[in-house]
Amino acid sequence: MQVFWEILIELVALLAAAFAMGLIAQRLKQDAIVGHLLAGLALSPGLLGLVRNVDLIVGLAEIGVSLLLFTIGLEFSLPKLRAMGRIALIGGGIQIALTVLLAQPFGALLGLSPTAALAMGLAFSLSSTAIVLRIITARGDSDAPYGRAATAILLLQDLALAPLLIVMQTMAAGKQGSAGVIAVLIALAKALAFGALLYLVLRNALPWLVRGSSPQLLREAPVVLSIVTCLGCTWGAHALGLSPALGAFLAGALLGELPYAHQIRADIIPLRAVFVTLFFVSIGLLASPPRLQDLGMIILIAAAILFIKSAAATLALRAAGLPAFVAARAAIVVSQIGEFSFVMLTLAQQSRLLPAAEAGLMVSASVLTMLATPYLFMAAPKLAMLFVMRPEPEVYRLDRENTIIIAGYGPAGEEVVQTLSAHGFEPHIIDLNPRTTSAHVHFGDASQPEILAEAGLIHAKGVVITVPDPAAAAAIVHTVRAIRPEVPVIVRSRHSRSAAALLSAGATNVVDEERTVGRNLSKLALQLFRPTAARSDGQQT
Repeated sequence: MQVFWEILIELVALLAAAFAMGLIAQRLKQDAIVGHLLAGLALSPGLLGLVRNVDLIVGLAEIGVSLLLFTIGLEFSLPKLRAMGRIALIGGGIQIALTVLLAQPFGALLGLSPTAALAMGLAFSLSSTAIVLRIITARGDSDAPYGRAATAILLLQDLALAPLLIVMQTMAAGKQGSAGVIAVLIALAKALAFGALLYLVLRNALPWLVRGSSPQLLREAPVVLSIVTCLGCTWGAHALGLSPALGAFLAGALLGELPYAHQIRADIIPLRAVFVTLFFVSIGLLASPPRLQDLGMIILIAAAILFIKSAAATLALRAAGLPAFVAARAAIVVSQIGEFSFVMLTLAQQSRLLPAAEAGLMVSASVLTMLATPYLFMAAPKLAMLFVMRPEPEVYRLDRENTIIIAGYGPAGEEVVQTLSAHGFEPHIIDLNPRTTSAHVHFGDASQPEILAEAGLIHAKGVVITVPDPAAAAAIVHTVRAIRPEVPVIVRSRHSRSAAALLSAGATNVVDEERTVGRNLSKLALQLFRPTAARSDGQQT
């Protein structure tokens, strides 16, 4: 029992340190992930030594890996990949292959064996989806040519994560040559069989079970469903000798095509945030504090990572048909190390594919590349000029400039949608009822920022909230204002007493149902009950 309380206080200390360091990192224009890594490093046995039960905490952190992969799977879809087209398939595929290839001579310079250099190259081939997409979205560059190209690279990397994990796991088992190829094929066959079983259960049995369920149940059930599915598939993959993270990814990818996938992702994000934070802290715990004499080597490795990945991605995107300037700019912003590079480096170190000393240097160098990412975004246009004599203009159009977000699709919402559609607008509906049938429907809770982002709030012209519950409407207004402070928001108020609260929450205009009904009743009464002229003696004429 004493061990439990020791672990609990260590978890509290780790998460508190991660919270504080994450805030500091964000104030310094860095990603919070960097702060989490440094917090783990500070509390590790090599520095302050406040954490002793490292193995148990690392075990809990594995849940964070599974949840992170599960949510990536939820976001992945074949339609999205098809929309990216050749940029994702050709550019992303060539980028991974070239990164692994170019890493081999560098690994030889570091004195690594060919197997260790291959493991290093596989880890280097992944970029940080979390950091890059966060910055692209904040800059409003999601629809810019370089933004679309960078997103395509990241999407293909997420898709390639599963086979890369299988290759790394096979290498960790010590199988090489023809035996290694056979082991990879067997693992792929197991993965396909496991995926087929999951498909039958998640895509057929699950919708049948929830068919006819009330919207309230569908609002409450997703978080339980997602945790059971994610952890159950994680265990199932482990039982089959596959990577547990692969099971979580497959579960998310299959659930991602269901109509309530966006709500699942929105509900699981707060829980994922805790465990993912713990995961990055655990990486810091496992990392050895860099020695002063190692700083030169760490900087060299970080510079090599950025150069190798920039060169590989530029060549890959050029092969996909992009102009040189756009290709180079996109390549530079995805040149850092990704979240799952830490997973692969840890696996390589634990399986002795990489010597512990070299793996520690690579982890430290990877943190440096993350630290450099905001500055790479700022410098990317000038650095990209080195590849071309003059930049091609990056002209792009917002595809959803006439988007109006409609929260709630009851009779009032349906009337608004029909009117706006008739006048050339493109309504995007958010509703909890999966039986809603209309174009551009996003199933989920509109008070969740992820659901609003999925519906296109970042480029929307306005928001109309028709949900009758005033508390729910106010929550949606608060979330909208946090994302788009300037966007016009029209809100339905069922009762007059709620109108003031909705205006205080940030609504631009409030339609007061009681007063509106009163005015309409008054107009109708005047039309039907025409007043008669009154004589001066008070008698009617």
